[in-house]
Amino acid sequence: MGFAAILWVLPFWPAFVSPNEWPRVYQGLAVVHRGSLAVNEEVGEWGACEDLSSAEGKLYPNKAPGLLPLLLPAAGLAHVVAHGPGELRLAYLVGRILASGLPWLFASLLLARELGRRWGEAGTLVAGTLVLATPWLPAGALLFSHALAGACLLAGLVLLSQHKSLLFAGLLLGWAAVSEYPTALVGLFWLVISSWRGRWRVWPAWLGFAVPLALLAVYNWVCFGSPFVLSSARELYPQFSALSQQGFFGIGWPRLSNFWLLLFSPQRGMLFWAPFLLLGLLPRKEPLCLEAWVGALALLVLLSGYPNAHGGWFPGPRYLISVFPLLAVGAAGALAFRWHLPWVRGVALVAFFLGLPAAWLPLFTFPFSPPEFPLAPVTFHWPLLQAGTFMPTLASGGFGLWLLVLLVTVAAAWLVFFPSGTRLVPALALTVSAALWFSAGSWSPALSFRQKLELAVVHDLYTGTPGESWLVRLQREARSDQEQRLLYRFLHQPPPPGKE
Repeated sequence: MGFAAILWVLPFWPAFVSPNEWPRVYQGLAVVHRGSLAVNEEVGEWGACEDLSSAEGKLYPNKAPGLLPLLLPAAGLAHVVAHGPGELRLAYLVGRILASGLPWLFASLLLARELGRRWGEAGTLVAGTLVLATPWLPAGALLFSHALAGACLLAGLVLLSQHKSLLFAGLLLGWAAVSEYPTALVGLFWLVISSWRGRWRVWPAWLGFAVPLALLAVYNWVCFGSPFVLSSARELYPQFSALSQQGFFGIGWPRLSNFWLLLFSPQRGMLFWAPFLLLGLLPRKEPLCLEAWVGALALLVLLSGYPNAHGGWFPGPRYLISVFPLLAVGAAGALAFRWHLPWVRGVALVAFFLGLPAAWLPLFTFPFSPPEFPLAPVTFHWPLLQAGTFMPTLASGGFGLWLLVLLVTVAAAWLVFFPSGTRLVPALALTVSAALWFSAGSWSPALSFRQKLELAVVHDLYTGTPGESWLVRLQREARSDQEQRLLYRFLHQPPPPGKE
């Protein structure tokens, strides 16, 4: 069901130059068009954004290049069958399936098999909750690297734990590292642990891990003149360039404020976006759980030292999503230990129902939640849904989307009713979850002018939702000169998307 939703939605708006996605597509098309890694011509044709790096007058994505091999077939297909804006759109929509959707599907199926085999009903519920009720779902629908990195980490961990295909396991961990740089620490920790347990019998895993890193060094040398210079060190946008100059590749000492942000804050905390995954941060003795815990904790500590830990416009704790499958492993082990208790099953189901809006409202509307919005499903996505801002889908109009909602509801009902054998606990859990969400909507603070402006820009400019202009309506609320100037800028001279 989750993969059907990923195929159904078409998250592409011509007026919104998605900073994290379009530069990746630009590079795939540049390779197909000219055999070049530089994207200067594509930027000139389709629009610039801030997620670019520069070296000797040439522009490159400021992203890790791990997705590029999976984007090339999509770019080649688009180049053959489409032209102009249609080529970009097709390359993006097919590329997100190859580079995010299919890895997402593989990781989700692998997780469901492993958790169901090890922990039965509790494992099945945790796998279903990850897929249907966390930001792991929209991550599979967008051209970000988190789904691919998460799939590589999970598969690499399973192979390492079973001492199978060690060369391939290391290759997967290395691929995760060149897709999402911070995950290199996760793979490194696991290889050290495996070496300590199995001495040097795991040397094929080390060899596999080194191959993608060697290819990354070649990529860096070709683009930036040195194998040790990452794209983040050549940021074009001054604000991001300043971030990359701090600490070690932009990472400083851990901060308590970032721990709070990533775990408990209403803006980005897992407590509000994927509450059951917090159980995965509790250490357990089972080897698979312990290694998953080490990997997830290592990434959490690393990211707590990153000044931009909120991750920009994305639902939930974006930079932790690649370890969501690892946290699900620990959560399943923790729940299975007490699964015979009705209240434990009830709490697990409450977490499932609480997560549904966090996963599906971004997918229904505009899947990029600004970091300034607390409880974004209520304060950002719900107003857009009420105004008729729907994600484009394979079938035009909102009917197809709501048909998909019905199918997801049926799948969710099967998930929560069938395994437990009783309807009392799920019914109570649904009631509690609904009460909590309604309470959140009632207690959420009034939006600031900046938050209202961001909503209006998404509604009017990025998605082009028909109806009353929210920017015009916002004129009545602009009080200060600064607010009036900022609003005038969008009303009369809209800046290029991504430059707000």
